[in-house]
Amino acid sequence: MSVKTKQILYCLLMAGVLIVGASGCSKGDREEREPESEKPAIQNLVIGKSNSKTVYLGDKLVVEADIIARGKISRVLISINSLDATPPVGISTALERNLKDKTEAHLSWEALMDDVPTGKYRFTMTVEAKVGETGQITSELNVQPK
Repeated sequence: MSVKTKQILYCLLMAGVLIVGASGCSKGDREEREPESEKPAIQNLVIGKSNSKTVYLGDKLVVEADIIARGKISRVLISINSLDATPPVGISTALERNLKDKTEAHLSWEALMDDVPTGKYRFTMTVEAKVGETGQITSELNVQPK
């Protein structure tokens, strides 16, 4: 084999090693960016004015959140349950209107809080994706008299 042939083969071998190495790095980067789970994510949750987590009797409770569901949103459930009222009081609603079948959505929800006892409540938002995964977030909520 001539020296020139050896040099060409060596260059081809090195080019192959560089291509394999570069494609391996790309795959690693891609795996780091993608979430490992299909679970929906609820981000930027705001409960009450200025995220105070407080609502006054007779006022509207305002809730906002960003939802990301790679498996497309099937439905969003909101439940608010008393922590100290006897008997327990709860509010529950399913939101499907403009959120269904999206992978990303901004939720804006309001509820008039005029028929509930004052006190502490647990706020829970559950997002169900069409692939069967569920994401959930909880927070405290205070209902106070005006």
